[in-house]
Amino acid sequence: MTFSEIPGLYEVKSQLTSAVREGMIAHALLFQGKPGSLNLPLALAFASYIHCENRKADDSCGQCSACLLNKKYIHPDSHFAYPVGNMKAQLNIKDDEEELRVEIKKMWRTFLLETPFGSEHDWTNHYGGEDKQPIISREDGREIIRSLSLKSFQSKFKVMIIWQPELMHSAAANGILKILEEPPANTIFILASSRAEQLLPTILSRTQHVTVPLLSDSEIEEKLQALGVDKNKIATIIPLADGNLNLAMHLVDEEDAHHHEVFSDWMRSCFKSDF
Repeated sequence: MTFSEIPGLYEVKSQLTSAVREGMIAHALLFQGKPGSLNLPLALAFASYIHCENRKADDSCGQCSACLLNKKYIHPDSHFAYPVGNMKAQLNIKDDEEELRVEIKKMWRTFLLETPFGSEHDWTNHYGGEDKQPIISREDGREIIRSLSLKSFQSKFKVMIIWQPELMHSAAANGILKILEEPPANTIFILASSRAEQLLPTILSRTQHVTVPLLSDSEIEEKLQALGVDKNKIATIIPLADGNLNLAMHLVDEEDAHHHEVFSDWMRSCFKSDF
């Protein structure tokens, strides 16, 4: 993910790129916005910019080895924590925790590649956990600390992106507090939250807050036009989306699905000569 792939948010992007260029990156940042704000894509683009070997003034180059790894979400110095339900039964994995982590990571990367502006609901649908409350578990908290105890492999910085930190188990949240207070050298935490008010006050006090607003109607229109959506359809969708790009893209898909259903019914009627 690069900044150029994210519509709008020019002021926030400028704030983040300036911090990197001036060497003023906070060790822990909280990207906070209402549900539907692009806090996770922005965190991904910021991580790419931090790691980029030939960064431009306003974006990562997209072509260096670091950027190519980030495009696939396999950069060795980018780490992720995200809420999941109980996956052992679904994946038919009993006791091998390492195998379970590997399989979930594969699902996570596929989700990011296929649904770059996806929501928490899209994620649970992706891994088939609709009936389970997703959570960042106590073991996930330990894995965060283990990951950050390693030396960086390729980049100057290690980046840990925690998506929906408000869904952390209390033990995981308390474990994170200590490492936020005394982070390893050259480690950057990015917490991407849609409900920051649910976070522990001590976590809020240890992070630099970056407010991520919802998109304007014109920004959503520009993005949908770039995706080739019909202008009349865009005019219908924009008032319903209310600044939520992910919702706008779902509305496009739903309308397309409805047209497919109408066409199928029409063809069946023609085949039966039921004019």
